Amino acid sequence: MQESDPGNPAPGPAGDAGRAADLARARNEALRERAFADSVAALIIERRLDESAARYNRRWLEYTGLTAEESEARGWRQVVHPDDLALLPDPAAVRDRREPWEGEIRLRRHDGEYRWHRARFVPAIGGEGQLLGWVSSGLDIHDRTVAEREREAALARLQAITTALPSIVVEVLPGGHIATCNDAYREYFGLKPDELPGQLWIEFVHPEDRAMLASAIASLSEAPTQSEIRLRRHDGEYRWHIARAIVRRDAGGAAASYVATATDIHARKLAEEAVRLSEGRYRTLIEALPQLVFVANERGEAVFVNRRWCDYTGLGPEQSYGRAWLSAIHVADARNGSEALRAAIASGATFTDTLRFRRADGAFRWHLAQAVPMQSFEGAVINWFVTATDIHEQRLAADREQLRAELGRALTASLDPQETLESIARVAVPAIADRCCIDIVGPDGHLSRAVAFGEPAATVTGAKEAEAIAAVVRTGETRMGGAPGRGVGAHSFVTVPMRQGDATLGAITFSLAPAAKGFSLDARALAEEIASRAALAVANARLFAERVRTAEALRTSDARYRALIDAVPQIVWVTGIDGVADFYNRRWEEVTGLDPTDLEAWAGVIHPDDIDRVNETWGTAFAGQQTWECEYRLRMRGGEYRWYLGRASPLPDGTLTPRWLGAATEIEAIKHAQEALQRANVLKDEFLGLVSHELRTPLTSILGHASLLTRHGAILDEGSRLSSLRDITREAERLQRLVENMLVLAGVEGRGEVVTEPLLAQRLVARVVTNHNVRYPGRELRVSIASGLSPVDAQPTYFDQVLENLLSNSEKYSPAGEPIEITVTEEGGYVIVRVLDRGAGIPEQETSHIFEPFFRSERTARAAPGAGLGLAVCRRLVEAQGGSIWAALRPGGGTEFGFALPAVTEE
Repeated sequence: MQESDPGNPAPGPAGDAGRAADLARARNEALRERAFADSVAALIIERRLDESAARYNRRWLEYTGLTAEESEARGWRQVVHPDDLALLPDPAAVRDRREPWEGEIRLRRHDGEYRWHRARFVPAIGGEGQLLGWVSSGLDIHDRTVAEREREAALARLQAITTALPSIVVEVLPGGHIATCNDAYREYFGLKPDELPGQLWIEFVHPEDRAMLASAIASLSEAPTQSEIRLRRHDGEYRWHIARAIVRRDAGGAAASYVATATDIHARKLAEEAVRLSEGRYRTLIEALPQLVFVANERGEAVFVNRRWCDYTGLGPEQSYGRAWLSAIHVADARNGSEALRAAIASGATFTDTLRFRRADGAFRWHLAQAVPMQSFEGAVINWFVTATDIHEQRLAADREQLRAELGRALTASLDPQETLESIARVAVPAIADRCCIDIVGPDGHLSRAVAFGEPAATVTGAKEAEAIAAVVRTGETRMGGAPGRGVGAHSFVTVPMRQGDATLGAITFSLAPAAKGFSLDARALAEEIASRAALAVANARLFAERVRTAEALRTSDARYRALIDAVPQIVWVTGIDGVADFYNRRWEEVTGLDPTDLEAWAGVIHPDDIDRVNETWGTAFAGQQTWECEYRLRMRGGEYRWYLGRASPLPDGTLTPRWLGAATEIEAIKHAQEALQRANVLKDEFLGLVSHELRTPLTSILGHASLLTRHGAILDEGSRLSSLRDITREAERLQRLVENMLVLAGVEGRGEVVTEPLLAQRLVARVVTNHNVRYPGRELRVSIASGLSPVDAQPTYFDQVLENLLSNSEKYSPAGEPIEITVTEEGGYVIVRVLDRGAGIPEQETSHIFEPFFRSERTARAAPGAGLGLAVCRRLVEAQGGSIWAALRPGGGTEFGFALPAVTEE
């Protein structure tokens, strides 16, 4: 602390020790006060009563750049901003009141800049109450004051702008709470003029839009972001808005708040949705189907192909028209398919066949091709509706299961190794390859060709194949090679080892013809499975051959034989000379859970419905010394039954009554595939017949009346013309409902998860009832809606379709004059809609089938036409929304149809 008067007080009288001590203490206290004043960040001045400064602290001198003498010469007020001098207190008034004064003033820094300070004047009072002077302090608050005033100005400008805007404007803090909002915000969300928002902004956003919006805001840069979101209005309705947001950052670059606007675009979104639904509803059935579809004229020439056809085949419409579509069919199938189609065209009969269609990448896949004729009123075929449904995976699965079954038969058909290998080659060609070569390692360790089966030109082994065979036998690892293409000698091959334990018995080479594309990984796995089973069969055959040659060798190899038999995946058994089993391998115990030594237990694990057939076929085969084969169900360890193929052959051993070797191979997957294929064929035939009839019937009526009006309209009376027009309208509406139901079934089953939203059931029901009254003005609809319903979690189009179908169903079967009732209630967390009529009703035994596609009750089928799709569509749509649907008889006659959808409750 520097003083403006540097003089020192005169010492006291000499020898006055007391006064000297007092002076020393006073000087020390002054030094401590000066050090304290110099250490603080505030500007400090000690002033006398005459306003002259006694001392200035170091902060004052550093801030102003003045010395103590310069400060005193011109007075401390020289650094106060001229506009703030009037804010300072009057010295005389201060002396009179002797009270502290505090205020905000600007002080000039040494570089000429004025900065805001918090100034405080405190009176210094003596021990006897006299006023000694004043202590003034000034603390720099410039940055805070400027920031606050800029914020206040910005908020004022923002308030003026946002108040005038019709859009919602809101400022959100980083924590998610709302800082400020405009009047449009308060009006939309139902806030009072003086009510603070308070809520988290995310609570007003539709639950399905929250994650997207939060992510967009979190990733905001300097550029604003824009999103389309739904905001909940004060009445609970969600409306679409365009939301734009920008981030406001503080001086350190951190997000201080987010400013967003939201403009209502709900009407536009509804209009866009209406256009989209309209376009989707009236899109042609051909474009809606997932199959390859084209329409051919009466000569079988394509005149239209759908988008799926173009995407799949890579052929554009112009490349497919006429008979060019045949270029997409495998050359081996095109000839037969073309001939069959010509025969169908000549007879006008439906055409069905399985063909291979070429995909855009060149791969061929199996399809079920069907051609249904469309006939004119006179019965002439005018077009063919042709579909191709991909069944490639099902066909391959069935073919492979069939191949495995045939392979199992080949492996158990003979105990001669050469015959077994030849049987394997015949099974593999042409199922998975165009040729099959089997090389066996002889006793001397040299390879020899045992089998070469397939195309004669391909029986010669090339250098690459020979090298691969030698490597496979040496390493026991599969090798693939060749050059797929169409050049001379170009082919692909896979060579797989025949391994048994640690030994490699040989190698099997499968080759494809020059035009093939090469082996897939799936084909390689199948080839390795064949080689593994072939190795087992060869080892088994060799073992049994050794037994035939010498009984002594058989006894010494008994342990090896049993280990080998236990290793096979099939159940293996051997009978004695009396035909009764005297040996089971380990697989028997693993499958049935029975002790292999219990030789009489086999009859107890065969299905009761199959035991007679097994005994009968076994007795016949045993008596005639013929190979026995039978399919039967075997009870597993867990109690379930699975299908097995049993096969046994006699083993001559020099006696008149030989022993028998048998094996049982599981064929459960094959049986299921066969049953599924049979069911699919039945459903396909029913679908084609029903759709063909239901499409043809209204089309025939429309064409007939249209032809009548065209030819004789001029001479018909007004009543006849109106009657024909009404018939055309009625049949067209019937056709439209059929097409819509088929589109809905195809759309729901191929779409996956359905997006639902909170809706007011009373509004949805009112809209459907209004439409129904327009279509059927003569029917009374009685509507009862419970009060206080929660919103229903539903998809609006699906809700309308379900209720419209149920009302149309009741309209169709209700007697004239009888009202139809509609009730809406809320029970157990679900909104329940019931449609009740007084029609013929549904037999109780049919209520579990009424929602199956194409099912029609025998009691009502004759009362009104239909395809049996409407109620099936209802079930698919309700279940897609997470609800349930039912049908029941009404007391007093008639039917109750009802469906329940989840209610939306606020937690």
